[in-house]
Amino acid sequence: MKSTSVSFGSVSVEAVGRSLGVPRHRATTPTKVTRPATTSTTIDRTDTRANSSSLADSEGVKGKLEILERGRVLAFSFDDLMLYHGPGSPGGVAHAFKVLERALPLLEPAGRCERREIVIETAFGGPGARDAIEMATRAVTDGRFQVTSALERPELGRTRERFVFHVAYRNRETTLVLREGFVTDEFLDLARTEERTADQEQRLDRLKLDMAERVIARPPAEVYDAE
Repeated sequence: MKSTSVSFGSVSVEAVGRSLGVPRHRATTPTKVTRPATTSTTIDRTDTRANSSSLADSEGVKGKLEILERGRVLAFSFDDLMLYHGPGSPGGVAHAFKVLERALPLLEPAGRCERREIVIETAFGGPGARDAIEMATRAVTDGRFQVTSALERPELGRTRERFVFHVAYRNRETTLVLREGFVTDEFLDLARTEERTADQEQRLDRLKLDMAERVIARPPAEVYDAE
């Protein structure tokens, strides 16, 4: 197990490895988002069995999210976000990583976003996404994160309707919508089953890993469309 290192000036948290097996968790839903007082401008659209080692070898895992806090650079890898969340919902962590990887350059094309000014609303209430967003932006703690059914898009179908994220920063905002092919009907059926058998739990764990692998391996623009 690798040790965790932190350096200042450019702060980097190196992950200490992870196992991806999974107990269930339920998301909590903040009821109010605190927005900085700015006038928003919508950004134009721009366009075998998985395991921990296969995720680590994926191209998408090698990047880091870079943001600022009080002018200091903080860098978060996918491994860092997994370490904070734990093994429960790797797919949700992967979605949040790609959402931020997609949104942040759109919101601040000239550099990096200030961590505590990022506001996120989503129709997706998964705990993995919530925890990953919290670690990177502290939006849950500060009241800048909200899960809301108002962002659902039923016309996209059940595998995509809740994977919608509205991300705002100062006078810019963008809405990200999941593309086809990343969430399966089987995953949703099992995830929404209240009383699962041991075999169903094991199968759901496998599907969570498969989804995480699909999402994290692709460039962010191939996972989420920006509006």
